[in-house]
Amino acid sequence: MSPLRYRGLNFSAQGGYYKESDRVLQHLETYFYYGEVSPNVYKFDINGIAQHLRGDLNYTYLRRLHASASTGPESQPSEKRYRWWVGGTWSTLATYRYHYLYSNNAYNWDVLTNLNLTAQVDRPLRFLRRDFHLAWRAFVPVVGWAARPYFTSSVGEGFLGEDKSHLSAALASGKVVSLNRFFRLNSQWSLTYPIAGGNALRLTYVWDYYTYASQQPVAVAGHALLFSTLFRF
Repeated sequence: MSPLRYRGLNFSAQGGYYKESDRVLQHLETYFYYGEVSPNVYKFDINGIAQHLRGDLNYTYLRRLHASASTGPESQPSEKRYRWWVGGTWSTLATYRYHYLYSNNAYNWDVLTNLNLTAQVDRPLRFLRRDFHLAWRAFVPVVGWAARPYFTSSVGEGFLGEDKSHLSAALASGKVVSLNRFFRLNSQWSLTYPIAGGNALRLTYVWDYYTYASQQPVAVAGHALLFSTLFRF
């Protein structure tokens, strides 16, 4: 949009499917964000506001790391309290922004899909005579594909003629990227409270940051606080 730093409040929503066993975790998660952002220089001017719309789709596969084969008394508490997991996440995010002030660059977007290394640690937690489950998970990219438009066009890089549609131009302009051009860190803390019937309530805090060094570079960071209900089928 511009070299200015934009910030603002967004509405967040989450949905997902979770399949868990003692050795394997599989999570399919979707996130939706909508709101408005603006720079301080246009703080009281509606023309400086940009609409922000984003959707994420993540599939995570993790396997549990077993504790040492040692059976001494020092190994037992750690095995009972902490579980460590490693694996991968296939993540896709699509962001759309509309800026009220600009005429030649009002529409701005980026699409990023990546294969990531993922780690998780969790443990049971006893608080106020109630049992909870605390978990932390994070992933960083290894390789992926990214598309983002030029400064003066709403279509992707490489769109020069009139012989392609916006969609085909965007797909053709995508690039394979790795850590030299793209970096992302996604960190999640979740606190789960079991309820009747094998269901649960969950409070999740998400911090997400990504940067992409394209012709129109972008750096985005955000916080999200989500409350969800887990139903057992």
